[in-house]
Amino acid sequence: MTIGESIRKVREERGYSRQRLARKLGLHLMTIVQWERDVSYPRMKPLIALADALNVSLDELVGRRM
Repeated sequence: MTIGESIRKVREERGYSRQRLARKLGLHLMTIVQWERDVSYPRMKPLIALADALNVSLDELVGRRM
């Protein structure tokens, strides 16, 4: 599973739309779309904010489920 696929999976499991998540993080909708499509990847600070917003660990967010 790619990082983008993992981000999408966790987002959907938590019941967030891409638009709602983008608003919560103060990001553009297309940023979330690009992450989920593996066109680009979040840097560390947005990745931490994303994990916090979705209430998951960084490991789980990037597909390293324990």
